[in-house]
Amino acid sequence: SPIWADGFQYRIYSRAKDKAGNTGSISESDFVFDITTPTAQITTIRSYEVSPTTGVYSSLTQITGTAVDTTGGSIAGWLDKIELHIERPAQSGFPLRYWRADTRSWDATQGKEADIYWSSATIHRTNVSASSWTFTNLPSGGDWNHNFTYIIRSRAKDQALPVSNLQQTFVLNESSFTIVWDNQPPVCNVVSYEDEDSNGIVNPGIDGWYVAGTAADTPGGILAASDIKLRIARLDGSTTYYWTGTVWQTGMTEIVPDSFMSPNWDYTFSDISKLISDQRYFLYVRGIDNAIPKNVGSYGSPVEVIVDTTPPVGIITFPKQGQFYRGASLGTLSGTANGDLSGIKKIDIELRRFDTPNWVVVRPFGLCGRDGSFGTVNWSTNTTGINWETGKQYAIEVKVYDLAGSTQVTISSVTWTVDDGVPSVTLYEPVLSKWADYTKSTGTASDTVSYI
Repeated sequence: SPIWADGFQYRIYSRAKDKAGNTGSISESDFVFDITTPTAQITTIRSYEVSPTTGVYSSLTQITGTAVDTTGGSIAGWLDKIELHIERPAQSGFPLRYWRADTRSWDATQGKEADIYWSSATIHRTNVSASSWTFTNLPSGGDWNHNFTYIIRSRAKDQALPVSNLQQTFVLNESSFTIVWDNQPPVCNVVSYEDEDSNGIVNPGIDGWYVAGTAADTPGGILAASDIKLRIARLDGSTTYYWTGTVWQTGMTEIVPDSFMSPNWDYTFSDISKLISDQRYFLYVRGIDNAIPKNVGSYGSPVEVIVDTTPPVGIITFPKQGQFYRGASLGTLSGTANGDLSGIKKIDIELRRFDTPNWVVVRPFGLCGRDGSFGTVNWSTNTTGINWETGKQYAIEVKVYDLAGSTQVTISSVTWTVDDGVPSVTLYEPVLSKWADYTKSTGTASDTVSYI
């Protein structure tokens, strides 16, 4: 009615007068004319549409906010109730649904604005025009779906008569919020650690041990390198040590990568003098995302690596240095080799002969047989097809490669001489007519290659 002004208080006076002229006492009644709808605002969540870095949630146990009934005049009406509405739009093969707090289930048997989908919050003060409120009748953890979008709205209703004023307008990031659910931690992996042969054995270079991997999270994302945690451990006997970034210690600790540019992270163990060779190392990684509250990942199974900076060693046990041998005894040449924990990749053997004034290759470097790969192993090579020349000097060289990529630094070698010539003997005495006169024998003996 144009005679009533919104938000103003009015007083109505009434009295009765009968036909005899008697006039009753005056009674009065005050009221506020209120045709303005109240508004309810949510204050504890943020909308993904406005701020993707803060609109992702992993847990939501309560929503709080404020409500006010401000009219066009100087006096406001009183709040009656605050209600919330949660919508799960159709997505990922799931149909459109609304949260029904009374049955604690998702439902779509009625229209979107049906009263059954609006659930009451607790108003902290009653019979006032402004109050804070709390809503706790939310879906439980299992009712939210990872990476799903949800729309949450709040509305207020006042006590105006005969029909309360009910909020009909919803403002983004005030009374209407779109959130995204994220209840899973980041997926993190170690993917590179200078293992060129993919055998779990590494020999870091002088510029450090470079370790890299990936860390990804949807939809919360990972903000910075500080949200990625690395753990580097090594096993020395039965004791495990953990790298702090500067020293090893027995107490568990973790470090952060040097850099992170989603989804790639990297870390360089720069002080290689503190990498103890021939020990087992374990690389762990976990991540923390940007959901509210944050999903904190845990360490899974580590990547196990053997760090081997010690070159392998090969030794020749037969033939011996500087000795003389008949060709028939040289059918197999042998020795030992050691690659410790990393293991031996291959053993190469080369045979040479000295033809004055040069050494000539009889058999170029090639693989030989061995009886194992780890620790100290025995190796041997067959010389079938080699024609040993008597009086000639021969040499064998052995070079060992391990699975960490190291090569024997000082090549082992042995030289010997082949002697297939028979020695000669000349008898000078006795020259006798009968054995009864024999007293001694004399003569000479010689060998053109080796010694008598």
